[in-house]
Amino acid sequence: MQVKIKFSRDIIFFLSLLIIAAFIASYPQVQALWQGKVLTAEEDPGFRLIREAMLIVIIFYTFFWSKQLPKPNYGQLTILSFVSLYLFIEIIAMLYKGYPVTVPLSGLRVFQYVPILYVAYIIGKENEIEYYEKFVKFLKLFIFAQIVLGIYQVYNAPPIYGTTFLGARPFGTFSSPNIYGLALTSCALIISFSKIKKNQKWAFFAIFGAFLSGSRAAFIAAAMILLYKLWVKFENKVKLMILTFAPIVGIGLYFTVRSKAISGRTIEGEPRLQVWDKVLDNVNSFTDFLFGWGMGLGSNTVNTLFGYAHFKGQFVSDSTFVFIFSSFGIIGVFLYIISLVATLAYSKNKFTLLFVTFVVFYSNIFIIWETFPANVLLMFLWGWILGQANINKNIMTIRP
Repeated sequence: MQVKIKFSRDIIFFLSLLIIAAFIASYPQVQALWQGKVLTAEEDPGFRLIREAMLIVIIFYTFFWSKQLPKPNYGQLTILSFVSLYLFIEIIAMLYKGYPVTVPLSGLRVFQYVPILYVAYIIGKENEIEYYEKFVKFLKLFIFAQIVLGIYQVYNAPPIYGTTFLGARPFGTFSSPNIYGLALTSCALIISFSKIKKNQKWAFFAIFGAFLSGSRAAFIAAAMILLYKLWVKFENKVKLMILTFAPIVGIGLYFTVRSKAISGRTIEGEPRLQVWDKVLDNVNSFTDFLFGWGMGLGSNTVNTLFGYAHFKGQFVSDSTFVFIFSSFGIIGVFLYIISLVATLAYSKNKFTLLFVTFVVFYSNIFIIWETFPANVLLMFLWGWILGQANINKNIMTIRP
């Protein structure tokens, strides 16, 4: 008896294994944090390669199915060709400047999980809602494990990242509370698109975990998801009235998350904005402004491999926008924004605005497409949104 192989089912299984691989990959960092220290790059045994191996499995499996999968249309091929040519020119430019090939290749890491977007697009286009919900079911187990561990860490882990009014900032199975908060808010975002109403309580559980993290970004993102869920329930007139209070709420949230009781640390100035001073110092010509001056120089990979000041123009980029600007110039920033705006215009799902706002917000905080597992989760959701864009709303239902 032959076993029927179904692409969507197997891809969701592989994606789940990819997320599970994160537990193994980050184990050395987590073990070090329990001992009250942060693992250096030299001490890291390289378990992260397990994640890369799982990604390769997904890519090869997708290639195996390529003849049966929907073919890209002319417009999609045109966009792909343009982006590929642009990246190729940027790589050649970096090699011409004398940088080792590792540097520009590190700049490509923001595209590393685009294959996840593609497979999710296929699942969405085929209207395989059942498998989206199966992935949500797996994420519920993931959320449960992270919250249980997080609560335990609040009261028992060394306060290496500071102490909130509850206790030590938890880090779950990740290398920092910030990544812990980003992972949980990304889970909450995916669950917000679920068609099974009873799943929504798990979005609130994930949001609770994000609040525990002491991450300012996670706190604001979690509040954003909560407020948006309430906002979509009101009529348009009420929505407009609520929007008038948005600046007040935003300012209140900003000062709330800066308090030591919430963030677990004393914050002076705004470090996320200060990086722009160093970035703009590296813009020495109009060409640098248009196309960037150093593809990959702001990558975490380059900082890990070579140190934080090995190359001229190198810097720590805690922002996707900063990274894209330095690597691909203002043209790259515009293309990134256009892709998000196009997603918003293309999709009819009421939660797409939340997704785009979430990505724009976190793109100012992290190089999110280089941060695991948020890059996998958000790429999956982005592909699903695009795949579902032309599906009739009337058939987008599933029994609980």
